[in-house]
Amino acid sequence: MGGLLGMLLAAEADSAHRIERLVLNDVGPELNTDGLAQLALYFGRPHHFATFSQLEEELRAHYGGFGIEGDDAWRRLALGSARRLPDGSWTYHYDPRIGEQFIHDTPRNSWADWRAIRCPLMVVRGAESPLLDADSVLSMAEAQPGLVTLEVPDCGHAPMLDRDSQVAPIAEFLTRPQRQRLPPYPQTHGNAWWRRMAAWLKRESRLKGTD
Repeated sequence: MGGLLGMLLAAEADSAHRIERLVLNDVGPELNTDGLAQLALYFGRPHHFATFSQLEEELRAHYGGFGIEGDDAWRRLALGSARRLPDGSWTYHYDPRIGEQFIHDTPRNSWADWRAIRCPLMVVRGAESPLLDADSVLSMAEAQPGLVTLEVPDCGHAPMLDRDSQVAPIAEFLTRPQRQRLPPYPQTHGNAWWRRMAAWLKRESRLKGTD
């Protein structure tokens, strides 16, 4: 979600000045629908584990494509992903309603947003990503010729950004001399992003009221 919000903020005329550079981690204006369905299925259901070890085992099974190596790395991921419940069992430490975004999404032209971004851009893609296709990255580069790309081998969604081979190119991108910012791109969508966000929240509340 962070990458999608970043694109939205960088594309909007009233917030773009706050984004000097944007790095996207295995996300873009076009996402694989099958990959999205897998995420919605996984994050849209509750996860409970009797022991911490069971939670770590499930993480290893689900995030095997992240390119994580070594027991210590897996343990750190588990510790950062776990929350203990009052009854002593364990669950993942995220909003359990996060999957609702995949059901009630706000229609908008994400490619128009992408073309509207005027700051330097970089995208990191896992070579085995089920979410961001290689062809989508090519289309992203066609729409934004200055796009910097990094493909992480033997990795799915999403690279963990925890090793020098991934961090160093990002650091170089973030610290290189800034080129002149491109002039604003003509925007065809009407209201400011915060007005659309408010309308989305209002619509969500109405939908929940009819459940």
